[in-house]
Amino acid sequence: MRGCNDTDAKRAVISGLAESSVLVRSEPVRGYVLWWRLTLWLAMTLLAYVAFAGRYPMAWPVALFGVMVTLVWPLLRALPASAGDDLQARDDAASPPDLSIPLATLLEISLDLLTVTALVHVTGGFQSAFAPLYFLIVLETFALLGPRQAICMAAVAALLNLVHFRLGVTPQAAALYGVATGTLLLSAALVLWTQCGTLNPVRRSTLLKQRTLEVLEEELAESHAALEHLKSNYRELAQISREQKAQLDRLTIAEQLYTVSATMAVADGNASEACAHLLRIVADRMEAGGAALWMVDTHTDVLRVQALEGRVAPTLRDETCNSVTALTPADLRAWCEERLLTASPIAETTSPEAMPVVVVLLRDPADGERAGTIMGAVGICDPRGAARFTVADAERLQTIAHPLAVALTNAAQRGGLQRRVRELSLLYELSRLVQSSTDLDQLYQAIITQIQQVIPYENATLFLLDRARKRLEPKATQGRVVNLLDHIAFEKGAGLSGWVAARGKQIVIPDLQKEPNLLNVEMIPPRVRSFISMPLRVQNNVVGVINLSHSRPNAFSPEDVQLLTILAAQAAITIERTEVFHTMELLAITDGLTQIYNHRYFHRRLEDEIKRGRRYKTVHTLLMVDIDRFKAINDRFGHTTGDAILRDLAALLRRSVRETEIVARYGGEEFAIILTQTDLEQGMIAAERVRASVEAQTFTTVDGQPLSLTVSIGVAAFPRHARNASDLLEQADRALYTAKREGRNRVCVATPATS
Repeated sequence: MRGCNDTDAKRAVISGLAESSVLVRSEPVRGYVLWWRLTLWLAMTLLAYVAFAGRYPMAWPVALFGVMVTLVWPLLRALPASAGDDLQARDDAASPPDLSIPLATLLEISLDLLTVTALVHVTGGFQSAFAPLYFLIVLETFALLGPRQAICMAAVAALLNLVHFRLGVTPQAAALYGVATGTLLLSAALVLWTQCGTLNPVRRSTLLKQRTLEVLEEELAESHAALEHLKSNYRELAQISREQKAQLDRLTIAEQLYTVSATMAVADGNASEACAHLLRIVADRMEAGGAALWMVDTHTDVLRVQALEGRVAPTLRDETCNSVTALTPADLRAWCEERLLTASPIAETTSPEAMPVVVVLLRDPADGERAGTIMGAVGICDPRGAARFTVADAERLQTIAHPLAVALTNAAQRGGLQRRVRELSLLYELSRLVQSSTDLDQLYQAIITQIQQVIPYENATLFLLDRARKRLEPKATQGRVVNLLDHIAFEKGAGLSGWVAARGKQIVIPDLQKEPNLLNVEMIPPRVRSFISMPLRVQNNVVGVINLSHSRPNAFSPEDVQLLTILAAQAAITIERTEVFHTMELLAITDGLTQIYNHRYFHRRLEDEIKRGRRYKTVHTLLMVDIDRFKAINDRFGHTTGDAILRDLAALLRRSVRETEIVARYGGEEFAIILTQTDLEQGMIAAERVRASVEAQTFTTVDGQPLSLTVSIGVAAFPRHARNASDLLEQADRALYTAKREGRNRVCVATPATS
């Protein structure tokens, strides 16, 4: 029943459309034809009256009949209850249902055809000037009824032409009839071809065209099929557009992630900062109020938060998941979702489809053994309101996961390369310091400063082991504990640093608050949470300890500890070689017996000071000191006592002058003192002070017997007594011999140089 009703309704709609189409399209055409016919018949009546009234007196009454028919017939059709309506009703009833041809219209055309036939007949038949009116009747039929009816009307007009034959038909009349009939049929065929062809589709669409119910149903079905085809094409295009938009979105975010991973890693090598930037891009793309990024530590197999974004509780950083490889992906994702849900103040939702948080796992995109393994997870939440994430959001985040994993891998690789470059640069710098550093304190400070470039510590201290006193002494500090540790020394074996120095093993404490029972923990500043104590070893010998600390727990990664181990070994070698180099250099310029400068270094320094004095116009004074009767002491008490006296006298001379003065053993029992930037008068005072100090000092023999000494001193000044080093040394030596000749235990001045 439902199908029948739908069919009937469909037919009713089609019928209504057909009727409305006929009414809308036929009424304007009928109006145009009416005015065209009226104008034509009036013109024909006037022409018949003027041109043919004399020869054919019946011509103009016939034409006038056509005018009357044209005027009267529309009035009869417009009467509401007249014979015209009955006639129309009879026409409608008599017309076959298959032919939608109004009989009234057909009657109008027939009357026009008869009128034209009569007019042509009374005006000469085939040779009448009104014969072309037959073609106008055919056109009228085409306009009102269609092409098929126009062809039929042309055939009827050709038959009616037979009335124009008269007795005694001539061949000329027969030829005229054939020409007229052929012309009528040819014109009708041309009209039909033009209507049904494709030469003039605009004209064809504007003319009336009768349609049956079946034709309209077929056209409607075709239109419906075309519409469904268009809908299918639109759906396909919409799906392609969505896929292209999603692909463009993935490419855009992938480009942003790759750019950040490249620039951030190359800029400073800070993996945490690069992860924070990447997570911020993901949160913005997903329009999330909060986000978290977890990464797996491959060394410890622990999952911990690497970066947070938005309104997510910072306590999420303290929660870690151990033994990641033992968990299934579903369990690991559930663990992350539970922690993120706890750290996000999300409102309750009643929608079963809405998800409060979305978490996807990140897998290693690199080729090799770790390809496809879980390297971390990323999650988003919306703490600003109710949960609103859907399955589509989860799928979108899943598409972002791969480019995010690639970007994180690139950031780690670039950061590792950058860090490796800095490591090599640091090792090179430490090696260079061995050759360029002349100050050990500067070397110690440079070591802890260079380490900070690759390990982000807040405090650092470098201790060296004093083997003689068996204690650690701070040599360089940096950070907030500089003033505290400058005055602290640890006995070997005492405290954390002493324990490391005694055993040669490192100590790594991720969080000091969780280790309350450590040795000497009270000596560590209260704000320190992370702590590393690394021994400085050269082969099997510990030469010192490096301590690093940070106020944040878990501040030092396993890579930092491994790197510090390498740097500590290099630093230990650097310190050892530098100390050996300085020791050898000191031995090269130091007298082995007296531990003051030797003869060679004295000559070099004297030359340098003379050159400096000549350049800057400064004065210097040279003292030559000789022990009186030293040979007698050696003969009486032995060379051992003599050596002891030489050592004691050298120490006394060193104490008797300023630290900037040069005290050297010139040879045997003779010493030389260079008083820089000192004139002759000040040099005499210094020389007398030295002589008096030696005379007042009591020396002892190896047996403990007291012994008194005196010295003779010769004084010469630059440039007063000499212009170069050799002359100055000769003048001071002459003054020394003068003091010897004049009785010893005295100071003599050289003779001024002559110009």
